[in-house]
Amino acid sequence: MILADDDIVDAADLGLPVSGQPAAPRAPGPATAPVRFLLPEEGLSLDQVERDLVEQALERSGGNKSHAARLLGLTRATLRYRVEKLELE
Repeated sequence: MILADDDIVDAADLGLPVSGQPAAPRAPGPATAPVRFLLPEEGLSLDQVERDLVEQALERSGGNKSHAARLLGLTRATLRYRVEKLELE
């Protein structure tokens, strides 16, 4: 579902760049809130980003995997798989 103030849905309503400007990241909110990350010119390590996010979720949840999984929009089983894959235990 898309909500817009007018009868016409434009790029801003979809969180897309307007007038060639990159979309700004949105404020923190529920796991379903869209967030746009900008890829640095020099690139990045997707594995490291995944590791950092999983570590942050575990820290924020005090090690509670169910809560950490909710923070990341994952099931507990998927989080457990990623923790094992990243050798975080």
